Amino acid sequence: MNRAQRRQSAKTTKKARKQGVALTAAANLTSDVMRDMETAVGFHQAGDLTRAAGLYQSVLDRYPDLPDALNFLGIIAGDMGQTEKALALVARSLSLDPANAIYHNNYGNILRQIEDFDGVIKAYQKAVKYVPGHLEERSVWPLAA
Repeated sequence: MNRAQRRQSAKTTKKARKQGVALTAAANLTSDVMRDMETAVGFHQAGDLTRAAGLYQSVLDRYPDLPDALNFLGIIAGDMGQTEKALALVARSLSLDPANAIYHNNYGNILRQIEDFDGVIKAYQKAVKYVPGHLEERSVWPLAA
């Protein structure tokens, strides 16, 4: 990676972090993959799940072990009611980055969809273990209902 590419990668990573997205292993990604991830996150945040999923999959075709792409694609699968696929994708992201509280939280959210409340509690406990106070009230309170 040349100097211009390193600068672009650092700029992209900084922008992604500012938007609340942690692009894991960003230093190893090419600028086109970083751009695709940024664009996919934009589509995802705008609710265009089909386009976001297509871009996440495109990134995974090039970098099959990119935890952020796996996690985001898993979230979309969960949003589309494909819970088995969602669980498999987020579990894969966790196998690559097991200390990521966000991935544990997302895994718990998907388990909540299928009412596996024991699994939900375990996932949320792991999330809290890695980043105490990470979970938002709306992620936890439905369990009390």
